[in-house]
Amino acid sequence: MTPAQRWQRFVATASRPRGLRGLATFRVLSGIALLYQVLVNYAQRRVLWGPDGVLAFDDWRAGLHPLDLNLFALDGSILWFELAYHAVVVVTALWTVGVAPRVVTPMMWLVTWSLHGRNAFVLTGGNNLVQILLVYAMFADLGGGKPASRPRWWTPYLGLLHNAAYLAIVLQVCLVYFSAGIWKVHGERWFFGTALYYALRAPEFLLPGVSEPLYENATIVVLFSYATWIFQIAFPFAIGMRREVRVLTLAIALAFHVSIAVVMGLPVFGLLMIAADLALLGDGDYAWLTALWQRGRAAWQRRRAPSQGRGPIAAAPP
Repeated sequence: MTPAQRWQRFVATASRPRGLRGLATFRVLSGIALLYQVLVNYAQRRVLWGPDGVLAFDDWRAGLHPLDLNLFALDGSILWFELAYHAVVVVTALWTVGVAPRVVTPMMWLVTWSLHGRNAFVLTGGNNLVQILLVYAMFADLGGGKPASRPRWWTPYLGLLHNAAYLAIVLQVCLVYFSAGIWKVHGERWFFGTALYYALRAPEFLLPGVSEPLYENATIVVLFSYATWIFQIAFPFAIGMRREVRVLTLAIALAFHVSIAVVMGLPVFGLLMIAADLALLGDGDYAWLTALWQRGRAAWQRRRAPSQGRGPIAAAPP
């Protein structure tokens, strides 16, 4: 086999797109979270992001880096703000439903970066992660691998680019978990198992009737404080293990972020992190979970069928 043939064989193997379902799931869930964020604050948009809002426009623009590309910095009029804000809504909606993802994803990065840069004080840590992931996502296929779109653009080298972008997304999410766990180890409250107590007692995150029973239980506080940073440090290693371990790890991560969204009142953060987590599942993982669901559903239907067929015995005909 000649070097050229070996290269072609390598490109053919390495360019097979991976993570299509995971990236499409990431697009939908993160799009829903970001769309919710701009719509739930729609009535207060001028106060939070407007030129006459909580951040004075001239002072804010003066603090921007000369190379910072921000739509809201182009003009200080209320008309331009309304146009830019509604552009955020429209682009986010188009991106979420999957309209021309390769074209809309760079636009999505621009509007997200612009809105977050206008006022970062109303956002959560999940927004920072999405800003980074959108940079990689611009080079990936977020459409779920629709057959109709492949003949127009899909080439082996674009496949290599897609896989490189997908790998970057996986590594970035793993880095977030690992670094978060390492920083917690160095924190006194996390190291001694009391961090959850102080987090649940913070007025910003207090959920009456739910937070009190949790932070008043010393066993729960210590157990979940230690479990949090141990899980985060182990996350990158568990993701690289066999499928069952990887799926179980992501299931725990999903339960972790759902609890944060509910108990601490951070739905946008929780959904953005869930979206990033589900991007780490490969196409084979989604196929395995689908088959597992179908087998479980079929077994349940078979189990119910005999009981549904039972009834009063019909009288024998004369």
